[in-house]
Amino acid sequence: MAQKKCRSMSEWANDKNGPICKPCIMPVLISWYETELEDQGRKDLADKLHKAKMKPSATPEGIAVMLDNIKTQIIPNNRLYQKLIEFDCLCQEYKE
Repeated sequence: MAQKKCRSMSEWANDKNGPICKPCIMPVLISWYETELEDQGRKDLADKLHKAKMKPSATPEGIAVMLDNIKTQIIPNNRLYQKLIEFDCLCQEYKE
């Protein structure tokens, strides 16, 4: 399967001119990430993400950086990595 081309999540989250409300869709994306990470045996990363999103100071931009960092801890081109990239691209392509 060819890897989709989309921006990093931090770049996307910092784009204030995009067609989507980042705080509105970020909970859905976080849920997808948490579920997929747990299903693929990366509960350690899912737990870190869960803790980060629960902080009162959590912002879409900060969470997006964390999502990008999570992908650096996974071997590129394996199933989990590809799934997370697909989530990112779907989120970025979504139109309200």
